[in-house]
Amino acid sequence: MNKTDNFFKKFINCIYNLKALITYPKYGVWKAILYVLLMSTILGGIRGITIGYKIDRELSNLSTILQEDKYKFNIVDGVLHTENSPLRIDGTSSLIYIDENKSLNEIDDLRDITVHNDNNILFLKDGISLEAGMYKQQAHYKELIGDSKLDNGILFGELSYVLKIIVAIVILYTILFTFINTLINCLFVTAFASFSLIIMKVFMKYSILYSLSLYACTLPFIFQIILQTIFPNINLDTMFIVGTLVYVIFILKYIKDGMIKTKLNKDRM
Repeated sequence: MNKTDNFFKKFINCIYNLKALITYPKYGVWKAILYVLLMSTILGGIRGITIGYKIDRELSNLSTILQEDKYKFNIVDGVLHTENSPLRIDGTSSLIYIDENKSLNEIDDLRDITVHNDNNILFLKDGISLEAGMYKQQAHYKELIGDSKLDNGILFGELSYVLKIIVAIVILYTILFTFINTLINCLFVTAFASFSLIIMKVFMKYSILYSLSLYACTLPFIFQIILQTIFPNINLDTMFIVGTLVYVIFILKYIKDGMIKTKLNKDRM
């Protein structure tokens, strides 16, 4: 294998071709990080698009229900006012909640009603809280609209535009989070794998071992993305770290066996 292998060739080799995989770390840690960035952009982007599509579909349906008279509300001088409070609309995995008696600093009190949903939009007394997949954001009404007045009609007239922005943010956030999370998890893999180097009596620079972990994480990364797309509320970092660590140790044993074989061949000469 050589330095000119493109991303897709590396991606395939890192899944099953140990002979090729062990040659990649020698080209530097930055190339390994770039590999993870591209992998996160493609697979993380697919996951982000999936999350964004679900958010757009569910919240569009819920917003139609919210336009009924019993759900009317308005925001004046940065404070929410409703005819009925609290109000909630539940979707398959989404929730829109309106409560003029709870403020943003009391949001933890509402965890029991939000924890089971993938997406939550909470209109509270002094601000709005958005949770879409891994993306979480809070803002006070004063920050968003100043002293302007906002009601159902104005809000939902602009909702399609707002949802497009939310979906775009979720996709970008998913890619960035996936990339950074993978780099951090592979640091843990490197730390644990370094003990295997001591046991196997193999010398390897930590930068090389980290690069090896980044390439070796390909298959666990694929499984993690698939499972987190299906079960978005489950944290699979431990599975990822253990899976990558097992693969790295297997690769180190493969390298050690190759070193022993080479030494034996030299001794016979």
